[in-house]
Amino acid sequence: MLDNIKLVNRLSFLVLILAITLLVVSFSYYALNSWFKINKIVVRGSVSNLTYNDLTYTIKNKLRGGFFTLNIDVIKREFEKIPWVKKVHVERLFPDTINVDIVENKAVANLGNGRLLSEEALIFNGNDKNSELPIFTVPNNKVSNALTAYKDSEMFMGKHELKLKSLVYSVGGVVKLGLSNGMTITICNDISKELVKLDMYWNQLQQIESNIISINMCYKDALAIK
Repeated sequence: MLDNIKLVNRLSFLVLILAITLLVVSFSYYALNSWFKINKIVVRGSVSNLTYNDLTYTIKNKLRGGFFTLNIDVIKREFEKIPWVKKVHVERLFPDTINVDIVENKAVANLGNGRLLSEEALIFNGNDKNSELPIFTVPNNKVSNALTAYKDSEMFMGKHELKLKSLVYSVGGVVKLGLSNGMTITICNDISKELVKLDMYWNQLQQIESNIISINMCYKDALAIK
């Protein structure tokens, strides 16, 4: 009989401890979320291509908890799901602020069908707000090669005040550059070397024919001009 009473007393004590623990945990959770609310969210960084809806949707629908209970990693992952976002850093600023630092992808080309190409050869979905982006026609497995070709052409374009409007990269490695002056340049070998060679004769070519439509540099020791 006495043993049963002792057992009941022990169980009652354990139940009491459990109840107190639950009350403490519940009160603590309530206090952390009610007394330490997030009242300010500051988005910083280059966000010229991110829309207001992109940012507010993530902030309004994905933020759960108070200052101390908010899961920073979850918020970071949610922002990284936005196509234009390249990198995110989220931090707390006591007592009621969350700072979100965003680095955007820098688009260098339009691949069509809503796909853009970043300067790190990353393909992502996004609206082309920059109508001056060159249009790339290239197999998916050759995107990095096309990007290299684009970068190799930048010095030549800048020197002659031209802009690249299009780039077609064929499976065999033939590159066709469409320029802002309406000219096309077809190159079969190392682009940087071929453009250095073309630069040497550029002024002479312009004197010979000022309205050149195309230059084909795929011939050995010769240029085909139209």
